[in-house]
Amino acid sequence: MPDIRFNGGYPPGAIGPTPRIGFSARGEIGRTAFAMGEFVPAEGTHLGIGDTVRFEIEFMGPAPG
Repeated sequence: MPDIRFNGGYPPGAIGPTPRIGFSARGEIGRTAFAMGEFVPAEGTHLGIGDTVRFEIEFMGPAPG
């Protein structure tokens, strides 16, 4: 389950003419859950590309509205 966090926002004029908001997200997914299991190692071996993909995302942009 991804961890998603709202990092707050800034009113217009604080760092530009439009209000801004920020988010952070981190988590992991399995490639096989998306039919991308090619080269996943056979059970009991380590030869291949792992199934788990970890991600970390940072976003700051214009607030909606």
